[in-house]
Amino acid sequence: MTMNKEQIIEQYLLGVNLGKLSEECKISKYKIRQMVENDGLNLRKTGGRFKYSFDVSYFDNIDTEKKAYWLGFIYAEGNLYKNTLAIKLSSIDKERLVSFLQDIKSNHPIKSVKDKMAYVIKISSKSLRYQMNRLGIFPNKSSSIKFPDIDDSLVKHFIRGFLDGDGWISCTIKRSMLGFSSCSYEFLWKIKIYFDTTFNRNFGSIFQRKKIGNHQDSFQLAYSNRDAEIIASHIYESGTEYLDRKYKKYMELIDRNQSKLRKKVSKFNGVCPDGTKWKSYVQYKKAKVILGFFNTEIEAALRYNAFIIEHNINIDKLNLCTN
Repeated sequence: MTMNKEQIIEQYLLGVNLGKLSEECKISKYKIRQMVENDGLNLRKTGGRFKYSFDVSYFDNIDTEKKAYWLGFIYAEGNLYKNTLAIKLSSIDKERLVSFLQDIKSNHPIKSVKDKMAYVIKISSKSLRYQMNRLGIFPNKSSSIKFPDIDDSLVKHFIRGFLDGDGWISCTIKRSMLGFSSCSYEFLWKIKIYFDTTFNRNFGSIFQRKKIGNHQDSFQLAYSNRDAEIIASHIYESGTEYLDRKYKKYMELIDRNQSKLRKKVSKFNGVCPDGTKWKSYVQYKKAKVILGFFNTEIEAALRYNAFIIEHNINIDKLNLCTN
């Protein structure tokens, strides 16, 4: 049987007996071992399969919420060196490593570093490296990452994964914020365009952070208050995979914004807060008519104005506002 180097390594990775492979390819066991080691892969124990394994086809096709989420998470927290993917997290986020290994059906160990202040997993696989390269992840990816080509319905899950790694949600008395950090302006711009297109509006700002020491230039995409709530609600909608502590921040953001809106009293006639929206209403023919729910107070007031002008009622109560 004639096989090229790639095919020989592939058969070895699949667990074909080394002696049998040597006989079929008319090549020594030593040379096969050399091929594997020169490709940066780990050798199996003599006569057995690899000590560690995982689903090598997991990232072949990004077709589920979880695959999209983990791809985004790797974009943020993963480091690719030769044929090894490493993910290191602080101890409080160790559960993310556990969940990831479960999803890819891996028995790789989670090792502690820095006196258990952080944990790391390392997976060596040429196939995984090829998959990561195809999906836009390369060594020293900080400024070179490209937005992946995945189904539109899965993009929000990918972004949620990236948020869990290189994003933040914060709530203070004055304002709430949600944002993303990256050394790639182009990558953040693609995230912004996705949200602009999804909500048919231009919002969010990208700004450059000051360079500190030898660190690369970096950028941030930020949303505040109501805009932050819109983005957060979208990416967490129907999501089942997320970092718990960041999800709690998301819930704080929602509670803060809704509580703030409930305390508001509109200065306009026929307008009042309703949940996260502004309700427009009017008394007409001895009944209260709901005219609609709007994102802004002004929109609700203008709808009220349009109704009373159309029906020539309560003209003296026309709201003084401009579009």
